[in-house]
Amino acid sequence: MWAEALQFCQQHVPTMYNQLNEEYTAYRSAPVTKPPMIIIREAKEFEISGDYRRAIDRYLQLSLECLNDANLLRRSWIRATELAKKFLPRPQAICVLKEVGKMLDGIKCYADAATMHYQANMQEEALHSWVKGGIWDEAMQVAQKLGPE
Repeated sequence: MWAEALQFCQQHVPTMYNQLNEEYTAYRSAPVTKPPMIIIREAKEFEISGDYRRAIDRYLQLSLECLNDANLLRRSWIRATELAKKFLPRPQAICVLKEVGKMLDGIKCYADAATMHYQANMQEEALHSWVKGGIWDEAMQVAQKLGPE
């Protein structure tokens, strides 16, 4: 739902975008009060019931602060992007991809982060993730597309 609100605000009320983005950042950084496995269970229940936006929001609530399992975080966040690409309008799905790309970079899952950045049409960020991960073939291909800059 946040991705939808941010996208709408950016398009229709750009003067309020920074304020809304700050509120979203505060929401995301607020401590999670539920155990991570309950959040994951709720996300799966929302998926089953067809409430994909709430499922995505639940998966994105997970962070390294509440769940010290990078692999489970990675799988949960990637699941959020899969749902977003399948069930959200493209602009909202791109917002999810961008967010997950940053989150994956934060846990050093550089290949996955680069994929998210690339799918969100953020080639420079994808390039940086591939370089940080030492994934040179993909980095070279994108660097050649971006040109001599």
